[in-house]
Amino acid sequence: MIEYTLKRSKRKSIGISISETGEVIVSAPSKLPRNDINKIIDDKSSWIKSKLEIVNNRIDNYSPKKFTAGESFTFLGNEYLLDITTNSKQVSISNCTLKVGVTRAYHSSNNSDYIKNKLINWYRKQAQDYIDNNSVKYCAAIGVNPEIVKEKAYKRSWGMCHSSGKIYINFKLIMAPAAIIDYVLIHEICHLIHPNHSINYWNLVEKHCPDYKKRRNWLKENGHKLSL
Repeated sequence: MIEYTLKRSKRKSIGISISETGEVIVSAPSKLPRNDINKIIDDKSSWIKSKLEIVNNRIDNYSPKKFTAGESFTFLGNEYLLDITTNSKQVSISNCTLKVGVTRAYHSSNNSDYIKNKLINWYRKQAQDYIDNNSVKYCAAIGVNPEIVKEKAYKRSWGMCHSSGKIYINFKLIMAPAAIIDYVLIHEICHLIHPNHSINYWNLVEKHCPDYKKRRNWLKENGHKLSL
C-alpha cells in the first residue's frame, strides 16, 4: 500500500497530489471511510508511482549545497555566486555576488556549517522583511486581519494557515521569484476566508492571483531547488 498523508475537509470528492518533496497527499471528505480511501489509492497506484518517479528523479539529480566560494545561490529568483570574505562580518548582495563575512579563523578553516548557518539566518530575515512589506496589501485586498504572518522553517510545506489566525510562510520561498512568494501569501491568506480547498476557495485565490495555476506549477517543477 502506498503511504500517504490524509487531509480531511468538507469537500465532496477525493484529490490526490504529489508534493515536490515526494509526499503523497490525499484530500478526502470528512466522513469517507478509510477503507474506501485506500481502495481509491490502490486503483490509482500506477499513476501515483509514475508521478513519484518523476519527483524522485528531480530530487536525486539535484546536488546539495556545499557552501563553498563560487557556488551559486538564488535570491528572489536571481542567481548569485558565493563570496566568502573577511572584509565584513555581514551577509550582503553586491552585483552578482552573495558576500558572507567571516572571521579569519573560520575563513582559513573553510567551515561550511558556519557559512550555512549565517546564510540561513540571513535568508530568514529577508523572508520576514518581504512578508512584512507585502502581506498587508493582500490582507487588505482580501479583507482579513491575521494575528501574525511570519516566516518559518518547513520541510514539507510552503505555508500554513491556522484557525487561530496565524499564518506561516516557508522562509526558503525567498529564493523564488517574487510572484511565487506572492502566490503562497495569497494562498494562505485566502484560507482565513475558506479553511479548505473548495471551489469557492480557489475562486477567491484566482480573483487575487489570476495566473495562480502557472505559479503553482512553477513550485511543483522547481520547489526542490529552494534548498539550503
